[in-house]
Amino acid sequence: MQGFLGASFRSFTGRIVGAFSALVASFAIASSLTIEESGLFFLGLGFSIFFAQILKFGLDTYALKKCSIFLAESRPSDFVSMVLASCLLCITGSLLAYLLSYLVQLADVYQYARLLVLGFPAAIAMALMGIIAHSLHAMGYLFIGTVTNIALNYVLFSLCVWLFEPADAIGSLWYFTACCFVALFVQIVATAVLYKRSGVGLVQWQQSRLSHFDHRDAFTTTIPLWIVVISQQLNLWGAQFISSVHVTESDIALLAIAMRVALVVPMLLTSVNLVVSPKFAAYYHAGEIDKVEEVLQKSVKLLAIVSTAVFCVVIFFGDNLLGIFGPQYVEARVLLSILVCGQLVNALTGPSGRLLLMSGFEKDFRNTSLVVTAAGLALAYILARTYGVYGAAVATAVTIGAQNIFLAYLVKKRVNISILKVYANIFRRVPR
Repeated sequence: MQGFLGASFRSFTGRIVGAFSALVASFAIASSLTIEESGLFFLGLGFSIFFAQILKFGLDTYALKKCSIFLAESRPSDFVSMVLASCLLCITGSLLAYLLSYLVQLADVYQYARLLVLGFPAAIAMALMGIIAHSLHAMGYLFIGTVTNIALNYVLFSLCVWLFEPADAIGSLWYFTACCFVALFVQIVATAVLYKRSGVGLVQWQQSRLSHFDHRDAFTTTIPLWIVVISQQLNLWGAQFISSVHVTESDIALLAIAMRVALVVPMLLTSVNLVVSPKFAAYYHAGEIDKVEEVLQKSVKLLAIVSTAVFCVVIFFGDNLLGIFGPQYVEARVLLSILVCGQLVNALTGPSGRLLLMSGFEKDFRNTSLVVTAAGLALAYILARTYGVYGAAVATAVTIGAQNIFLAYLVKKRVNISILKVYANIFRRVPR
């Protein structure tokens, strides 16, 4: 299967494997630990996922953009230099941030600070996996890049839980960290093989120089990207972290399971982002705006159909989905319904954010994200304090929906492509 649909299918298949692996890992924990210990584990896992995105410092998206351009221009040595420099910067920044995490624990300002520190090494491994995976995506290895990035560690972790049966959340977090580093090692080996198959062999590695890495361009580009990533992750996880101060561990577990099931709705959007990002970067860089709009229209049409179908399944069969994790998790039904509404808006607005990032409008994305995130965190604090996890779910849904509506507006303003017009072109009646 070739072309846009073929690439989207491979990417989506990889995301399905990743999502299924994460849900299996959640089931393994939910069936092995008490709901209170599960809540603590899911909170620690949330810290790991949150910081994994932060510790990439925007380098994954930047590397995807630049690597796509370097490959299109037949500059393999610059491709290698980009990947090496990005990984080294990620490692250096992550180790410094890891040391700072201990200060949070020593300051004793947060009751779950130990979980934050325990989850940090896994976050470092996942951050590196993300950067390496994006280099594979730029080369067209969408399925392998996705699976090694978001599925392999969960598969290994599920096996560990069933084989060694950890007794509590702390032990489970240790197993998850070990599995992340094993998955990173496997990914590095697979990446070396795929690089060689694509013509990036020993000669290109020898020709690469870290001095080829444009630090000035990287700094000016990744700082807005990093702020955007921080904002997006706070939009997704901030309400859960805030609510952890006001609710019980069992309520944390309910919200965590609901969030993981709700993330199935925008799964295709994430897959499409990986497909369209190199195309957006290459076409916009070449000034071919018509092709940019054509790619956007194809992606929006695909997203509208599939995401709406997935949304309906989650809404109508939410009880059955939650019941898989245990009868005690069916109580999260209302939380799931709230969260999937925000995620549907996220999916229907299409890859607007990626189009802005690949087109060089990182600062516009950053400014919008800062405003929406600040308002969202304030809303989360007010609602979570008053209504607990239900308030946190409402704040999360509203924040995610609002941000993506603003991004669609920015696409119209900066790139002169209207998402509403795209939908009108898709669904307009064909003349007889």
